[in-house]
Amino acid sequence: MNDPLPYRAMGWLAIINALLIVVPLFIAPIPPLAPGANLVAFNIAHHDMLVLGNYLGVIQLPVGLILLVFIAAAARAAEAGSRGWLWLLIFGAGMCVTAVATVLGFFFFVGPFVVSLGQAALALLGQVGFYSLDISFANQALLLGVIALAVMRLRFLPAWLGYLAWLMAILSALATLGVLVSSGPLAATSPAVLFAGGFSLPVWLLLAGIYWLVHPAARTAPVAAA
Repeated sequence: MNDPLPYRAMGWLAIINALLIVVPLFIAPIPPLAPGANLVAFNIAHHDMLVLGNYLGVIQLPVGLILLVFIAAAARAAEAGSRGWLWLLIFGAGMCVTAVATVLGFFFFVGPFVVSLGQAALALLGQVGFYSLDISFANQALLLGVIALAVMRLRFLPAWLGYLAWLMAILSALATLGVLVSSGPLAATSPAVLFAGGFSLPVWLLLAGIYWLVHPAARTAPVAAA
């Protein structure tokens, strides 16, 4: 993996991935989280913008998957001499993160299309979606932890990205506490939890992508130096 073109491509793809996550937040408003909020009126009033934002979210899923597969491939190339298995764990955890995100996305994307089912159905979809995010955050914590371990051991990325991956893994793990806490900053619907869990992986991917744009080449270092 010495050709700079794939690294530059992944760098731009990481930026696109971040935009596909952030832009929908400006296109469509966040659904009201307060108990008893009129979700029927919300989905009717913002139908077109919600559909557009959800469509960008659908596109983001395969984009994020490509990035995760590339990271696994980069780890595999760095690990080839030692016949290690960290790359395989990155690949497997990345598949799990993407699969869970795809399933959970249904609960958030389908709202504008099932308004006729009424308030109770929309509220149920929202609650199931928000509390199921903890499953996604748990898988994400594993993925980021393995990436951190691989970066620190194999040095196919600079050490600061390894330390940052550890930090993001911890934030993702803390976000899973929403299943235990019903109120406060650690609750499942808390903005702090949604921000920490939802942006940990995209932020790390974005910074890794920027690094690849600046240094579009394989970064090698002896495994023993880790």
